[in-house]
Amino acid sequence: MQQIVAPQVWFGSRTINTLNLMLDLCDTVQQLAQLTAQHTHTNNGSSQPTNSGSISATASKAGDLKAKYSSVIKQ
Repeated sequence: MQQIVAPQVWFGSRTINTLNLMLDLCDTVQQLAQLTAQHTHTNNGSSQPTNSGSISATASKAGDLKAKYSSVIKQ
């Protein structure tokens, strides 16, 4: 097991800290949860949520995060 203890840690390239991925992902999940909790439907739930555009726009951030970090994360 490897253990690194420091006030701040940077893993990645000169411009991308891959550890920021955790924070970015948490922000995206929080936004999606808030939008989902706030959503309503017209026609008694048989239609898309009234804020489906916002939910979709926020959901696309996951793909953006993958594109941002994949260049510095070996798979």
